[in-house]
Amino acid sequence: MAKHNINIICYNFMPLIDWTRTNLDYQLPNGASSLLYDPIAIAAFDLFILKRDNAAEVYEDSVLRKAEAYFKSLSAQEKRALENAILAGIPGSKEPILMSVFKQNLALVSQISKNQLQENLVYFLRAILPEAEKLGIHMAIHPDDPPFSVFGIPRITSTYEDLAFIRDCYPSLHNGFTFCSGSLGASPDNDLVKIIEDFGERIHFIHLRNIQLSVSGEFYEAEHLNGSVAIDDIMEALIKEQLKRKGYGRTDAAIPLRPDHGHVLLDDKKRQSDFYPGYSLIGRALGMAQLTGLEKGIRHQMKLV
Repeated sequence: MAKHNINIICYNFMPLIDWTRTNLDYQLPNGASSLLYDPIAIAAFDLFILKRDNAAEVYEDSVLRKAEAYFKSLSAQEKRALENAILAGIPGSKEPILMSVFKQNLALVSQISKNQLQENLVYFLRAILPEAEKLGIHMAIHPDDPPFSVFGIPRITSTYEDLAFIRDCYPSLHNGFTFCSGSLGASPDNDLVKIIEDFGERIHFIHLRNIQLSVSGEFYEAEHLNGSVAIDDIMEALIKEQLKRKGYGRTDAAIPLRPDHGHVLLDDKKRQSDFYPGYSLIGRALGMAQLTGLEKGIRHQMKLV
């Protein structure tokens, strides 16, 4: 990577599954579609499709009842759609993983505790970061998506405390983070502005998207500027971090940013099978335009432009 002048590597440490959603074509009132995470649908899949051993022990009685009723309400086609949506969150392929393979892999990773997974990450970082430092490579771990355990699999990049552990396990600016507002924002316990303020010097890549989060834990990916995530406060905090770096004379004051995910709308609906879920062309272009305008407006308000 260094030979090709690529000095930021975004990676994750999520075993088995990457992002997890239960509906890849959630219809919004304006005619666009989005990605949805429904904890009741997750429980229904876990209990009645995956049939994971001891799965019922991790859910409250009310969730068990709702999951059973939800599953019984699904047609055969809807059950397949739910299965395909969840199994699509496997990195590296547009095709859902086979259920038999998923079960095999789940049995393996379920033997790993959170402490063991953290130890594995520390082992990995301590092995590669000395070389990364020599080459000028910045490692930027991506938060878990969603930022809590799914199917009993441990998560180690979900909370403020998780990020602090990663930061402190190898004290170097080359051991850093991808700040993803959509992933971290799916937990109401995460204070995203505080995360930027306290870990800002280690943020090497920015993914900005919004989610609409309900009290039940269900969320869908909302418009970039409207949702449960205070995207204007986040943008302001990121601008302040970049100004701080400039004041310190850092050469990486400008942090790369991308509009993460996007709605499916207009002509993208005709070619939905051509792109990976969440990675529509028009929806992301709209998000980039909105975020660019937001940044320019905040900078103008701060008398920076």
